[in-house]
Parts: sequence; C-alpha cells; structure tokens
Amino acid sequence: MKNLILANASIILICLLLSNNISGQIPTNICDDDGVNFDVQVTTTNFTNLLLMSDNVVAARGEIETAGSITIDNSSGDAEFVAGQKIKFTQGFSAKNTQKFRAYLGTCASGCGNSNSGGDITVNTLTGNGNSGYVDGDPNTAEFRFVIRLDNGLNGNLYVIDGNNVGSGSADALRRVDNAGNVITIINSTNDVLLTGLKNIEVDLNNIVNGFPTIYIARVKLISGEYKVSVLNITHKNTSFTGADEWMNWEVDDIPVDITISDGRSRWYVDLSMDDSDNLFLSDVSRVFKLDLINKTNILIAGDDQVFVDNENGTKARFLGIFGGIDVNSAGDAIYVSDNRRIRRIIYNSNTGSGLESDNWDVTTIAGSGSMGFVDASGTKSEFENNGGIEVNCSGDVYVASNQRIRKIINNGGSSTTESDNWDVITIAGNGNTGYVDGSAINAEFSFSNGTEAKQPIGNISLDESADVIKVADAGNERIRSVVLYGTPSLDISLAPKVFNPRTGSTVGYAVKVCNLSQFKNADNVVVESILPSSLSFVRSTEFTNSGNTLTSNAFTVAPNSCQYVRYVAKITSLNCEDITNCVKFINADGGFELGAEACNVITSGGVFKNLGITQNISSASVSDGSTVTYQITVTNQSSTIQVDDIVIGNDLPSGLTFVSSSGTVVFTESNGVLTSGTFNLAASSSQVLSFDAVAGDCPSITNCSYVVLGGGCDFTMESCATLAVTGTSFGPIAATCTPTRTGDDFEFRITNVSLESLENSTPDATEDYHDFTCIGSVEVYEGSSYPISITTSGPASHNVRVWIDYNNDGDFVDANELIFSADNVVVASGNIIIPSGTTLNTQLRMRVASDWNGTAAPAPCGNFLYGQAEDYTITILQNTSPPSSGFISDITFSCNGNVSFTDNSTNIPTSWSWDFGDGTTNNLQSPSHTYGTDGIYTVSLTSTNSFGSNTDTKTNYIEVSLNGEPIAASCTPQTMSTCCLYGILNVSFNTINNSTDDGIEGYQDFTCQQRTEVIEGQGYPISIQTGPNSHDTRVWIDYNNDGDFDELYELVMVSNNTVNASGQIFIQSCVGFYDTPLRMRITSVAKNGYTITPCWDPSYGQTEDYTIIIKDGGIACKTSLYPDEDEEEILEEENELENEEHSEVEEILKEKDTAVPFLCKFYPNPVSGTGWIEYSYNDFQKGHVIIYNMLGEVVGRYTLIPGSNKLAVNTSVYNSGVYSYTIMINDEIMSKERFIVSK
Repeated sequence: MKNLILANASIILICLLLSNNISGQIPTNICDDDGVNFDVQVTTTNFTNLLLMSDNVVAARGEIETAGSITIDNSSGDAEFVAGQKIKFTQGFSAKNTQKFRAYLGTCASGCGNSNSGGDITVNTLTGNGNSGYVDGDPNTAEFRFVIRLDNGLNGNLYVIDGNNVGSGSADALRRVDNAGNVITIINSTNDVLLTGLKNIEVDLNNIVNGFPTIYIARVKLISGEYKVSVLNITHKNTSFTGADEWMNWEVDDIPVDITISDGRSRWYVDLSMDDSDNLFLSDVSRVFKLDLINKTNILIAGDDQVFVDNENGTKARFLGIFGGIDVNSAGDAIYVSDNRRIRRIIYNSNTGSGLESDNWDVTTIAGSGSMGFVDASGTKSEFENNGGIEVNCSGDVYVASNQRIRKIINNGGSSTTESDNWDVITIAGNGNTGYVDGSAINAEFSFSNGTEAKQPIGNISLDESADVIKVADAGNERIRSVVLYGTPSLDISLAPKVFNPRTGSTVGYAVKVCNLSQFKNADNVVVESILPSSLSFVRSTEFTNSGNTLTSNAFTVAPNSCQYVRYVAKITSLNCEDITNCVKFINADGGFELGAEACNVITSGGVFKNLGITQNISSASVSDGSTVTYQITVTNQSSTIQVDDIVIGNDLPSGLTFVSSSGTVVFTESNGVLTSGTFNLAASSSQVLSFDAVAGDCPSITNCSYVVLGGGCDFTMESCATLAVTGTSFGPIAATCTPTRTGDDFEFRITNVSLESLENSTPDATEDYHDFTCIGSVEVYEGSSYPISITTSGPASHNVRVWIDYNNDGDFVDANELIFSADNVVVASGNIIIPSGTTLNTQLRMRVASDWNGTAAPAPCGNFLYGQAEDYTITILQNTSPPSSGFISDITFSCNGNVSFTDNSTNIPTSWSWDFGDGTTNNLQSPSHTYGTDGIYTVSLTSTNSFGSNTDTKTNYIEVSLNGEPIAASCTPQTMSTCCLYGILNVSFNTINNSTDDGIEGYQDFTCQQRTEVIEGQGYPISIQTGPNSHDTRVWIDYNNDGDFDELYELVMVSNNTVNASGQIFIQSCVGFYDTPLRMRITSVAKNGYTITPCWDPSYGQTEDYTIIIKDGGIACKTSLYPDEDEEEILEEENELENEEHSEVEEILKEKDTAVPFLCKFYPNPVSGTGWIEYSYNDFQKGHVIIYNMLGEVVGRYTLIPGSNKLAVNTSVYNSGVYSYTIMINDEIMSKERFIVSK
C-alpha cells in the first residue's frame, strides 16, 4: 500500500490507487486538492457501510453531505457510496503528515447484484423455530434449549452441543444439523451415556472413522469436590442405526487431562481448538493448555491468574477472562484468544532457548482497548463488549461475536512494531440491536444471550471457509443462524441470438454473456456448453469447439463484478411448427462457483408472421341442407414498416362442408378436405382478400376456421372462425331422451378435453352445462376391441367422471353394460374400454360424457349436475373381422392352497377358449377357476378363437404354488372392535414386503400367503409401518419357535409408542432352529392409549396384520448345547432349583409391595451374543441397579440405571456361554428377576 505525502506550504494534487491485495479491502483513490482535507474516491460498485481507516485516526464512517461528495467524520452512521463519488475526510492534518488510508466495505447496497452476489453479506436462519425446547426435525420444527457450542463437520453438517435445560440438572445433548437445517440427536440423556458438563466441541476432519469425523468435547465434572476437566473422544462404529437409535452408532471415550478448575463459576468457560496436525489446545477462564490425550496430560503454555498482563511470554502473561474461547490457526503456531474486551494472539517462538514450553509462546493484544463499548477502529483504538466465540480463517483474519454483531479483525499488512497497529476491526453483520432480523447484514439483529450468560459463553461461532459461511449460535433466539460472507458465489449467464425474420437457411449469431456477480473472487477456468437442437447446425466460432452438435467453449476467466462474452454462429436447418429453443449452461468454474445454471433463448417459428391479422366471413349465417355458401378471408399486414413474404393460408374443412371452387388473385386448392392457398406477399399496412365456395350439409351447426400456415402447415393461433347454421339435416344419432343441466352455481368445473381413438375434442373455454358435439365429434370403433380413453377436467377440485354408450340405440343409457367407464376423485380420467359384441352395428350411436365435483354424488346419464358438465358425441361400432388378441389375468400369482381364478381379457370377440394350466390339465371355459394339487411354478397359456382365426397368450412361470407355504395357524386372530378416524395400518414395508391396505375398517388381515420375505439370521432390517394421521402404539412380534403364539419374551421385536408412521430396525435372531420355514410375523398398531398390548389383544381402534418371514441360514456356528463339557440335564436341574429358590424370594418381596402399576421388564435379543438390552417400565426413580448372576449364584456384573431412562445396554461378550439371571432393584427394592442365555 502506497503512502500519500503532503508537501508543506504548497498545494499538490496527488491521486493514488490503493492496492487490493489485503483481504476485505477495495480499490480506492485518495486525492489531496487543498493541502488540508482529503478526497477519497471509491472505484468499485455502489456500497453502503464503507469504512475508512488510517494509522493515526479512529475509523470513520461516511455520511452523505452534498450531492457528489460525502464527508467522513467519527460518527457511526452508514451511507451509500456511488462508484466514482468523492468522499471528503475532514480531519485537520499537518501538511507534513504522512497518511495511509485503508477502505473496507461491509455490505452491498441495492444495484450491485442479486441477493447472493459476492460482497452482499447476508444473514439467514439455518434451523430452529425460535421456541425453547428439545425437538428434532426439519428447520421449522426443530427446537433448541441452549446452544452452547458448535463446529462444522463433513458435507455441510454441523455438530451442536445443546445445553438441554442447563442449570436444572438435566444432561446436555449432542445434535447434528445438516446443510438443509434438519436436526437429529446423536447422544442425549436417554442413552446409556449420560452427557453432562459439556463445554465445547471440536470436529476433527483429518481423522475420519467409518466415513464420519472424530468429535472431541471438553467436559467438566465435579469429582470429590473438585471440578475436573476431561475430553470426550467420540467416534463412529460403522453401524447404521437410525431415528431414536442413532446414538448406538457412536463410541464415547471419556479421557481425563489432569486439569482442575478451582473456581466453580469458571467451570463454564472451557474451550477446545485443534490445528491441522491434530494438536489439541484447551482454555479455561485464565489459562491455555496443549493436551496430550494419549498420556492423559497437558502442558500449560500461557496464562495463570485472572488479571491482565500483555506483551509477555507463556505464564508471565495474564488473561482477564477468556469468556469467548480460543481458536488456533491451521499451522498450530498462532492461537487467538477472545479475552474479555480484547482480542489477543499467542505466537509460537522456538528461539527462546528455554527449556519451558510456556517460554516458547508470546502473548500480545491485536485489538481492543479494554474499555467496554463499540468502536470499529485499528488495533487498540477499537472497543468490544461481551466478547463471544472466535474463529480464524486461513488468511489469518479473525472473526468474533461481540456487541450483538459479527466483527472481523483484519491484518492490514502494516509493519508497525506496535502489533495492534497492524490490525483493523470492522463490523460485517448486525446493527447492534438485540432482536431477530434476517436479511441484509447491515440490518440483521442477533440475541447471543438467553439470560444464562453468567454461566455460559455467548455467541459461539463456527467458520466454514469452504462455503464462506459463519454459523452462529444465536442462543437468545433459540436458533442457529448463518452469516453468508460472500453469498453463494455464482455466475450469471444470458444468451442473445442476433436474428430477424428467421427462415430455414438463416444464420443466427449467439452471444453468451457470463457475468461474475462476486465482488471479490475471480471465476477461473469457466467453461460453457451448448447442445444444439436438431433444427440448428454449427457454422463457426473462435471460442467454441464442436463435436456432434455439442459446443464446448474454451476456458476463460471472468473478473469480479464484470462480464465476458463468448460467441458462435449457427444455421437454421428447419423452421416448421416448433419454436427453436437453444440453451447454454456452465460445466466448469473454479473457486466454488455454482454449476448447472442455464440460459435459453427461443426463436419463434412465427417470426414476422406475427404482424399479420386474419378475419373470415360467410355469405349467409344460416342455409338449408345442400346449399352453397361463400367464405371470404381477409389477411392484413399490421406492421407499418416491415413487409411479410411467403404467406400461405390454410383451412381444414370440417364435417358438413364440401369444397366447390376458389377464385381471385390468390386461390385455394383442396386435397383430402384441406384447403391451401397460393403463396403471396404483403407490403407494410396492406391486405389481401381470398375466397372459396363450399356446399353445406349433414351437420346442423358447422364451425370453420382459416389460419396462417407456417412451414409444414401448422396453426400458429393466427386464425379466424365463423359458424354456419344448416337446416333440414339428418346426421347423427337419434335424439336423447334427456338433456342434463347444472343446478348449482358456476364454479368452473369443466370438461376440457375428450380423447377416444380418432376423436380429440378440446373445449377449454366452454361454459355451458351441456354440449352436443354429435356432429363434429364422431369416431368409429370395432366390436370386441380395446381402446384407450381420456377425459381431462378443470376446476377448483377433483371430479367424478362417467361415460355411457347407447348400445341398443333407444335414446337412453339405462340398459345393461351401457356405463362403459368410471373414475372418481380425478383431474384426468384415463383407462381402457372394450367394445362388447351384440351391439347395434354400422349405426351412429350416442356417447355421453359427464363429470361433476367429487364432493357430490356420481353423475347419472339423465340426472342434473350440481356444478359439472355433460357432452355428447357420435360413435359408430363396426363389425370386427380380426382374429382374437388373447390376454388374461389371475386373482393371485402365489397360492398356498392351490386355488387360482383366471379371467379372460381377450379382445376381438373370441367365441371359444382353450386353457393350459401347466400341470397337465386344460379347460374350455372363458374364465375358469383351477386347483393345483402339488407345489411348483407353472406356466399358463390361453388360446382364444373366433371365425377369423386364433391367438395364444403364454405367461411363463406365472403361478407359484406352495401348499405348505403358510406358517402354522396362529393361536389367536385379534379382531378390531370398532373403527374411527383412519386408525389402523395403511402400509407395511419390510425387506421385500411393501403392502398398502385400507385402514382399520378392514379389521384383522392375514397376508401370510401373499406377503412374504426371506431374511438372513443375525442381520438387521429396517421396517416402517404407515398409519393414519393420529398417534399410534405399534408392536411387532415374530414366532421364532414356530409354536403358533408369541409368548416368548424375545419374540417381541419392535415397540413404538405415541407415533405416527412407526419405524425401526428388526434384528433377526440367530440359531432359532427353523430355517427355510414360514414363520408368522404379527404387526399390531392401535390408537395411543398406554395399555399393555399383547399379540392376542382385540384393539378398539386400529388393527392387526400377519405376514410371513422365512429365515435363511447365515452361516453362524450354533451350539446344540450350552454346556459341552458337563452333563446338560444335571446343570439344567441345578439351574431350575436355583431359579425357583431365587424367584420364591423375589415373589415374596413383590407380594409385600402395594403398587397399582405392575413393574414390567424384558431382555432382548434372547439368546444374545454381544450387546443385549434390558427394558423396564419404570423410569421415575432416584436410583436403580441391575445385578447379574451366573448359574452358581455368583455376581458377575453390576450396572447402574440412569434416572429418566428405561433401557440398559449389557455387554455379554465378557460372559461365557450359558444361562444367567438378573435382578432389578429400584430405590433399594427388588422389582424383578429374569434370565437370559448367552450363546457364542
């Protein structure tokens, strides 16, 4: 940066451009025109919050003084600075002074790009709805109690310590927030690891375990009257538990580090930071340590007592209060400290020669005077209040939360021996008010404190340099906010073809404009791509290469806040009825810029034809059948300057008009009912008249349109229509016996399109309640054939649709089979209809289409509609002379009793049928039922025949029969006692089962035959049960021992309470002894009521469904005896004696208890190998224990139960194979005695 030198006693005009090589600074001209005052001219775009700094004056902000100039004083006001505008700095300086000025910008003013352009710092909410609570979910659902600390993980994830009811004795929670703001809990107080005393978090992105980062958390615990510091080392186990079991994926190791905090209040201020070499640093309120987790020790490198001593090394320096924490740079040689109202730096100096590690670290202040206030200025001229979290970026710039703002301390590149003079403090986000405002950084508001700052640090932040985003723990607002430093760097792209009056063969020049909206970052190695449509071919370019009509630009650079053009030329190879749409998109750009942005340009096929106008008139509005009428068409060029060439007019004659002749300067010729005029030109503001004669007949009403032909003869909406009434015609079906009408208000429930075979009639603007389209809407079909039909509707809600055909031509639609199509609650009704045999042939029949609002009764052919419409068409059924087209379906494809029903779907009116069921038997019925007698997979074929031929449809391996394919009968079938409110099971998804059903109105459902899946022992499978919209209690059992009931404790495999759409993980038991055997899986989902749900319970609201699972051998070595070296019978006798003796004691104790609620518990899985789980029904207790005994009565394990929890993990890998018992004691009372088996 150059200096501005003022000569004494003379006026010299000097203008210098300040270099832009320092982070955050912008190009600025500084001029002197009177020897006293300075003019500063901003050379970039328009900005607000421009901040000027010099070495010798407090930082000043600009305020507009007069048009064209802005006066700088020491106020804190903000102003908008227009590019090129002069800014007067009205400080009086001696002409001999050497002044060095630095300009910084905070936020972008209007007009400098879109909302995410570079330089436009914005604040938005990442997650949290603002309520104080503890709720996981999407950004609008999630709630936080008190976000203590946070740090960035992989792929935009954020790890958060939530001080769940901090200060009330409850545990903290470790939660994860993805880049979309969705929140899940990793570990909390409901798990077997009780998280308390958590202070700060550091995510180690260099130490990835099973795809997840290692997490370190500083922790303070009260041990024997002293506050001890430890570090939690949290790593991923390479498991995939989800939902409430997410915590089971993580291993937690609590490592002591030999640090004691004597002051109870100071225990709240403990922070962690790690460099790129995995060196971990820790601070408390007055000290900074380097940790050795392997040896569980520490080295004190700086600080001691809680006072202020600066410019000393190691423990000679003192910190007044490290309330905001520390952050270490990536090299590990500079630690930045948020020390009360100062920002300080600890620099590593290896040249001291001292043997003490602390002597190698020098402590200096880089910002903050120590006075409480808010001043942006250089070094110690700045002021801070209530410093919060601190972060340093890779350039050595520092961010800190302070004064309800996010502030930045920038190394200004100076070389002063007073270190603080080399640093400038600016504000980048927040107006200083306590509140909650997102948007522009200059107007944003924060609330770093939620009233507990006396016990916790406030305003913790985490910098994600890869995204240029600071994540902010906005505790007072119970939210996590994002400060987007440069927005999302993006490139703007546009495409402009240079073409006028396009025709086939025209060349088109495409100019691709690429703009870099960032104010700070180059867009390097930008590459754009255009894939030309088939109607364009590449001609030339010096900036693009072509390969198969794919154009790829050469790489280029776009400077900040500027645009770059790349160009190519193409030729129009065809310009028919379709517009030509050509697009270009980014396929590469360095520097984190978004890819995939696309710009398109359309060349309309109309071109200058859009200047035309057309009108059509008829010589008479009403004529008798067989009369000749004259149609006159006038085409006008409405442009006053442009001539339109090569004009052609077309007319598709409708039914009822027959072309006779055409005369005049430009005449029509006819081909297959289509009229085409000769080609003509129209000068500006001129017109041309064309005419033709036609005979009218058949239809009572004829609408005819003439239009401008473009290219291949398409209607480009430039048309004019006229309607002719014809009397004395006999075309169409006989008159209907009724005409439906609308009785309700017109809420625009419409039929907008009817499609059947060649019939295609669109009426988007029709408002009448009944339309008779029998003349213009006719179609021919063949008896016995299948045809797709589609009816499109419009309106504020869905429709019920019906279609009838008057097959016997009696004028009504009440005869059998005349209702041919139905669809309810649809907008577009589509399907297939089969025209039956035995109808009236070769006669114009009436087809009626009707629709009405789905909230009313289904339409009837002669009933009146509430809001809907009806339309009539003509259909003629012709004799079918084609051989059959065979087809069939069956009611099931997997049978457990051998019974299968087949339905013939053949078309073209077969008269005989021949079935081959694949088991050696045949049948000649049209739709037979068949019983298979043996297991197998069968191929079924149907041959259908009529007088014109035959056809065969074969379905290979179509039917599978397993006569023993169902599990043994269940001992009970729970029946739903009553139904209401969509309670019940709507879908079950488990492995290959995906079964959707109605709700509990169906009652008990046995799907054991049709819905089955194979699973492997020892493996876990996700299950989801979709229920109605109300909360349900859900249970899943598996009859592992195949005895028809679910009485064994381990057969209950899933429990979900008070949830909508239950989900979880089912682990298949090993060594169950029933491989390749159908086993019953029972699912019960009932209205939330808190009752004990049993497999045979008849629910009031809800239902039970049964399915089949088949367990496959997983290759696990299963022992036939748990006691290979002893007499099993003898041991079991001893076991029973011991068990009876101990249970008698327990039963006597339980008899003495007068409790209204029974104590329930279970152990699962059982048998167990590895981790087992004890669940129990009480969680409201002060203390609890579990004692585990072997069969000799010896105590082999003791566990402490966590108050508030109802689940305990037991590591059985330390036990030998055998039978064990356990006793649960609650508040020193024995509550239960059970047993489990360890199998290895």
